[in-house]
Amino acid sequence: MNKLGERLVDPTTGKKLYWKLINRIMNKCKATKIPPLLVNNQYVLNFKDKAQTFAKYFADQCKPILNDSSLPTFTNSTDKRLDTILLRDEEILKLIRNLNPSKSAGADGISAQMLLICDSTILSPLKLIFSNIISTGIYPDMWKIANVTPIHKKDKKYIINNYRPISLLPICSKIFEKIIHNQLYNFLTSNNLITKNQSGFRPGDSTVNQLIDLVNDIGKSFDDPKSLETRAVFLDISKAFDKVWHTGLIFKLKQNGISGSLILLLENYLSNRKHKVVLNGFSSDLFSVEAGVPQGSVLGPLLFLIYINDLEINIKSKIKFFADDTMLFSIVKNPLNTAVELNHDLDLISKWAFQWKMSFNPEATKQAVEVLFSLKTSKPNHPDLFFNNNKVSKVNEHKHLGLTLDSKLLFVKHINEKIKLARKGIGVIKRVSKYLPVKILTQLYKTYVRPHFDYCDIIYHTPHIVNVFDHSISLNTSMERIERVQYQAALSVTGTWQGTNRNRLYDELGWESLNYRRWFRRLVLFYKIHNGQSPEYLNNNLPSLRRLIYGANNNNNNIYTPIKCRTTKYMNSFFPDTVKSWNGIVLSFQSNLPINQFKRNILSLIRPLPRSTFGIHDYGGLKFIYQLRVRLSQLKCHKYNHNFTDTISDWCDCHCAPEDIPHFLFKCPFYTVPRSKLIPRVSNILTEHLLNHLQENSDLYLYGHSSLNNTTNASILKFTIEYIKETNRFT
Repeated sequence: MNKLGERLVDPTTGKKLYWKLINRIMNKCKATKIPPLLVNNQYVLNFKDKAQTFAKYFADQCKPILNDSSLPTFTNSTDKRLDTILLRDEEILKLIRNLNPSKSAGADGISAQMLLICDSTILSPLKLIFSNIISTGIYPDMWKIANVTPIHKKDKKYIINNYRPISLLPICSKIFEKIIHNQLYNFLTSNNLITKNQSGFRPGDSTVNQLIDLVNDIGKSFDDPKSLETRAVFLDISKAFDKVWHTGLIFKLKQNGISGSLILLLENYLSNRKHKVVLNGFSSDLFSVEAGVPQGSVLGPLLFLIYINDLEINIKSKIKFFADDTMLFSIVKNPLNTAVELNHDLDLISKWAFQWKMSFNPEATKQAVEVLFSLKTSKPNHPDLFFNNNKVSKVNEHKHLGLTLDSKLLFVKHINEKIKLARKGIGVIKRVSKYLPVKILTQLYKTYVRPHFDYCDIIYHTPHIVNVFDHSISLNTSMERIERVQYQAALSVTGTWQGTNRNRLYDELGWESLNYRRWFRRLVLFYKIHNGQSPEYLNNNLPSLRRLIYGANNNNNNIYTPIKCRTTKYMNSFFPDTVKSWNGIVLSFQSNLPINQFKRNILSLIRPLPRSTFGIHDYGGLKFIYQLRVRLSQLKCHKYNHNFTDTISDWCDCHCAPEDIPHFLFKCPFYTVPRSKLIPRVSNILTEHLLNHLQENSDLYLYGHSSLNNTTNASILKFTIEYIKETNRFT
């Protein structure tokens, strides 16, 4: 581990190797070590046989569902047409230059690095190939071959069902696909052919955006005395991307105005696709892919959106999609009416699935479930819901798009899961802390631990309460539990003691509290909504801008009308709370600033500047420095102030004075010998820089001085660390 730490702090260590080492520390290596596979009660041992077994298994997943459904009567969804693809030199060249040089070659053996080296010289040959593909409508067979790597998903590694395929396609193919994708997507969106209820694979949209909108709708129902309830059903399409019926997809492309040479090209693009599994240098045979959108492709996700797009037709309740994740929900005013509405929609979805050869919730572990979101203490009777002739299971909580939604929107289970994951990461940081510098330990925390809390934090956030007497803040139980985890991380990074003042610790590291971080992240998203940089459905939740006292809008008026709330639950949710925060800060900062400047302005309010340790790599020594800086160390003055039971007085054992930092550094007679080295060394530096008046300034010995460069300040801190160690006071 010492050698690992030395390589990380070595300035000659490249970026790729640096992150490889970091991943090794955090046990985040991507490569899956595949043990012998148990198939039909026999173990598959060698790599060649494993590759063959995986290839057959993955190919079996990509077969169409067989039923007697046929295509419906053809109807056009638009009178607009897209019949070809235009090729532009500047677009092709830009795509080449934006390639990631580390990307591996596909089945054709042409790497990204090779294309980057060729640069503009490859433009004409590529454009000629692309033109021929468009004119003939024939997609190269070599570009239809995917090299597949099995990646372990969960549970036992010897069970083949617990793996998913990651496909690598030829890079030239993906460049061409990107050109098609851009023009196809622009055509579909400009003609409003993709539902606004679909958030998957939509630029500028995300799971968090959709969840905010969902939770806001549920929150409004909680706030409505005529409702107080929302009934939601969560559905899962089995192997959705692998089961797309090619004939049905071409039919839907034609319905959406895709015609001419482009529809012929897409039809050929989907046909005769093959894959092989490559494992430890061994390759399987080629297997045919008979259904589904091409895995690992650029076009695949968009083609899937087109395929599932008409699922919402004639749905009565509210419906939301994120790619293949589908949910229905209805605000309950009358339980019977809501049940009738939801059962109608579930029956409609079941018929849609049969028509288009898809399957919802076929697995016993992934059945359709419903959650009744309710604040009612006495709930009315809600008639059962049915899907695929099975009663929909009623549960109190369900994980949807990575967020566990419980019936009262307390998010306790979600927070508990994230705390558990974060603590594992902190355990790793604690174990490696003595080998790595503070800068890298901080990076480990921010890269591998804090993101557990960042996901959906703007949804589960509960604002703090300010004490009107002393202006202190208090957090609710869940938010305080989260904050304690970051506090534990800060203790592990610095080597300070439990009981250290949290704010002092954050000031040392330059960390904002997670409470203020969530407040900041809410404001950033609100900024995007306010400036039209988020999906329209979020913008629709904004209240009106407040009118000024004389009835006319000020040209620079960005204040919103506060959202009236009946319940604390809704008041603390994203839109009501963030409108209040926005109105409080928007007059201090221009709301039309570039977003990065807006972020910097807000962060300047909540994120302290880190107090440097000037690149010193001595965890044991810096631990003592940090303990003195935060005023909780072995010194009696610190222990007495923190009510340590073994410290009944703050006076030093020398009986001369209280044992505080100045006494320990400059006065205590016990440490005359080590002090005889410390003071002259520091004095020489101070004399050289005309700072003699600071010779007995304890902050200088712990923090350095702003007028000195990093090297000189590092020397001062090293002299102080050497002094502390030689006194043996802290050991």
